[in-house]
Amino acid sequence: MVQWENGLRIELLLNGDQILGIGNVELNNVSLRNPFPTGIPYIEKINNGKFQKISQDSCLFEGYETKGEAVIVHSQLVIEKGSLNLDWIFVPWDLKVEENQYNGFGFRFRVSSPIEISKMGFRSSWELNESVVGKILFSRRIKTEWEHYFKSRDFFQSKVSSLFGQSQPPVYQYDESGALVSFIWPPEELENTIEKEIDSQQLWFNDKYLFGKTKEAESSFRVVLYSSKGGLDEYTYLLDKISEEYRKFYGLKEFAPLPTVLATDYLVQEIKAGQAPLYKEVADRWLQDFSRHSFKQVMIIPIWVSDGRIGGSFGGNRLATHDIEVLSEDEEGLKYFVETTHNLGMNLIAWFSTCYSKKSPLYRDNQWQIRDAKGKYPSAHSGEVYLMSYRSGYLTYALKKLKEIKRLFGFDGLWHDSFTAAFKTDYSQEESRPPIDQLVQFLSATQEMGYLPFVESIGPFGIPSVGSASLSFQEKDKERRNIKQVFEGKEYLAYKTSFVLWHPDDFSPLKINYYKFLANKAVPFINYSLLNEKEKELVSKSNKDYIEVLPFMDKRYVLNKGILWEDQESNTRVLFSFNEFFYKSKGEVKEVFDITDGIDIKINNGGFLAYPKHTYRIR
Repeated sequence: MVQWENGLRIELLLNGDQILGIGNVELNNVSLRNPFPTGIPYIEKINNGKFQKISQDSCLFEGYETKGEAVIVHSQLVIEKGSLNLDWIFVPWDLKVEENQYNGFGFRFRVSSPIEISKMGFRSSWELNESVVGKILFSRRIKTEWEHYFKSRDFFQSKVSSLFGQSQPPVYQYDESGALVSFIWPPEELENTIEKEIDSQQLWFNDKYLFGKTKEAESSFRVVLYSSKGGLDEYTYLLDKISEEYRKFYGLKEFAPLPTVLATDYLVQEIKAGQAPLYKEVADRWLQDFSRHSFKQVMIIPIWVSDGRIGGSFGGNRLATHDIEVLSEDEEGLKYFVETTHNLGMNLIAWFSTCYSKKSPLYRDNQWQIRDAKGKYPSAHSGEVYLMSYRSGYLTYALKKLKEIKRLFGFDGLWHDSFTAAFKTDYSQEESRPPIDQLVQFLSATQEMGYLPFVESIGPFGIPSVGSASLSFQEKDKERRNIKQVFEGKEYLAYKTSFVLWHPDDFSPLKINYYKFLANKAVPFINYSLLNEKEKELVSKSNKDYIEVLPFMDKRYVLNKGILWEDQESNTRVLFSFNEFFYKSKGEVKEVFDITDGIDIKINNGGFLAYPKHTYRIR
């Protein structure tokens, strides 16, 4: 049993000289896991292009040492042919978020192996007071009340592919006894699932750390923290804190999402394969309309040399980029489009992808494409479209080309489509390892050039901006784009994200509550061509309110009938009202201004009557 001054006690169970696993874990008499052994890591290698679990016999205890506050347990993991050195490293961990104190620990593994290994896995359970039943778990698009959830399902599994993809730090669960939090530090690429069986009292975390091919490896810390206070607002503040720390680790900035319109349909309407997009025509006909409806960003897709622009059909593969170039005959029209966008006070966001057609000269003339463990080229789930490796010369090439593009056209941002697909390890490299460092280096460098970073993910880096299919439940094909099913009444879970409503099957702003999404700093990209006149006016009204109060949207509180934001620096609060109700402030109120109607509001008994879809500035 190891014990620290912060009240943390961790039990490592032994049977003679054999380690059975991590046993009971307590923090000031609060149980953070059930008292039974689990946690011996398993290790995989590559054999004939396939990942193969290394046969393990036992884990032998060889003593421990302390270094500062860290406790390092030394062991030998007996495998099929010999053994490897395995260290278990435990450290106490404390974190202050707003007024809430979190305490707990972090643990990681370090391995030295006689053979090359590729992955290290670990299965553990973490729960408050030995049960997860009745607890509430949050992620960026899921709120699960466990007890209710398991009445209709025998098994739950939430698959997490990467920090850039479906992973949303932290995993957060709470009830009346407090909150339990888990996240990875430092940010790292890993495969992960969270599982719960109906007859089990455990919430299982299955982490699999990816190392490429190496004989020396160390995992990130799995951090497990407890706080006596839990809730939705506390989850939000913790999410902000951890995401901020991830960005700081890689030198990235945070950007607030702005109302964004898609102009792509207009650019390619009624043109034949190989023709230039209608840049001048759309600039003159539609950009002023976008600005009038209070959009602040315009996103366009078909700008690069691609299959569509060299004779293929525009109805074909839109990801089939050939190079980071604009055809010379398109330059004048595109420059006019960007200049007009800027003159109307809007940003121009250009679609960008790490995926290239196999017809691309970049494939023919270079060896920059990713190869998997079998030596094959993995596709990006979109036909014959393959991935460039950011651990090759492509990184330098892409940055050089984007710098030239920035100088030539003045794009304000990039939407990094299929960015998470590039997380695949390139096994053609002599030193194979996951490319997270190079990917973030690429993202950081484009930021430094002045590009706003929209990243197709719901992770913590850039402005999360994913397709609607990625946000929808996918139990049935007909529901795969049902945004309303996922978020209705829970729009607060889309907090600080952008997602794309660009398909006819997507819900329009009349069918989803666009105003509620903006109230939570969740800004859907709108396909303008799908909107009718009534929808345009609803969107315009919501956009106007959001832009006006965005500078004061700092700290969020989720109310029963609206969303309240607070900016302590200016002593300003903002209320997005969803229903008619009397809002009574907890603090002093001197003035209230109705942003929606542009009028001052009379204060009665420290409050005022709020109306549906009205936004108020309170001082």
